[in-house]
Amino acid sequence: MTVRSVAVRFFGRRAPDIAVDRDPAQDDAELRQAVGKARGGDWGPARDLLAAFRHDYDRRARVVAVLAGSTAADGDAAWPDVWAEVEPGNADALLLRTRSLIARDRSLQVAVRVNDEAAVLAPDDPTPWAQRLILMTLLGADRATAGRGWAELLARDPWHREGHGCRLTYLARTGAHAEMLAFAAETAATAPAGSPLRVLPLAAASEWALWQTRHGDGAGTMARALRVIREQRDDPRFQGDVRAAYTEWFEKSDRRHALWFGDLNLLAQAMHRAGQHQRAGAVFAAIGPYFDEEPWRYVGGEATFQDARRKALRS
Repeated sequence: MTVRSVAVRFFGRRAPDIAVDRDPAQDDAELRQAVGKARGGDWGPARDLLAAFRHDYDRRARVVAVLAGSTAADGDAAWPDVWAEVEPGNADALLLRTRSLIARDRSLQVAVRVNDEAAVLAPDDPTPWAQRLILMTLLGADRATAGRGWAELLARDPWHREGHGCRLTYLARTGAHAEMLAFAAETAATAPAGSPLRVLPLAAASEWALWQTRHGDGAGTMARALRVIREQRDDPRFQGDVRAAYTEWFEKSDRRHALWFGDLNLLAQAMHRAGQHQRAGAVFAAIGPYFDEEPWRYVGGEATFQDARRKALRS
């Protein structure tokens, strides 16, 4: 009997790794096509897609983000710049140019101006206000300035998923960790059942763990990272937040929101860190091949994702 056959007999067969699909458009065929066409010089499908989602603010935010993200390596000139020049009165074009400038890390002050123009052209749209929060974070804006933008977003969409994530990131980057944790907890507690905002405490926990890893004794070392992970795993509040995200969002959600796969990856990563492998199999089944780098970036990337998936499937 070989060592391999003994291992299979006693521990079961090792679940095979899944071939991940890293395309930011994920399973959205229309969005994939729009990105591809725009990269080839035809932004017509992108224009049509944004027009179709003009009042679906959840989908609209993601379409803008994915289209803009595809220009990240384009340097000083990209197709959203050309579109905005051709149609300066089109809010969609201006929103996309703003996000593209952010993705390319170019002319952030210009991005603020263009974004403000989009907000005037689309006064009911929360998208420019979510993008303003991103810009305020990058530019290090003071709390009052960022707070005014946050109030404008809430007035347009009080449960805007991307906007709440932007607010959390602003608080994290400005070092307001206690406020960040309280904000995430309060949002999750008051959000409707099935709302993806129920996962916000998990994002806050990741931000807090990242900060702790980079500070204190042994800052930045593997030993420090492992200590932070152990402390978080032993924290009853973190364990409760993970269970609540599973039961109050994943089990009760009656629709797939725009950041569905991103939030699934966030939940799966938190369940792995919490050691809650038994129920995580359903989450990984829902993820399928659509691995999202962001929640796994600071915990080992795809290798940890595959390990977590194997543990969940064995449980």
